[in-house]
Amino acid sequence: MSLLRPCPPERDPTKCGSKGVTCLGTSARLGDLINAIGSISGFVGPTFYGLMKDLTGSSNGAMYLFALLGALGGFLALLIPVQLVKR
Repeated sequence: MSLLRPCPPERDPTKCGSKGVTCLGTSARLGDLINAIGSISGFVGPTFYGLMKDLTGSSNGAMYLFALLGALGGFLALLIPVQLVKR
């Protein structure tokens, strides 16, 4: 199942009015993906932090790596084409 499949025309929320029919195709799947990544990060982050602190005796290495990954994620977000953001 693709994350980016278009919604079928019969489920277009702009044509439904107030009938309560919504298209949960793309947004629900992307939301699930983001939630899964967040859940995995909630386990991996503290585990990695504790491992680095136990191995090196300092938390500086883990904190520098987390800062580097955050900056890398911000930079990659800037590379998203404007056409994808303004859909």
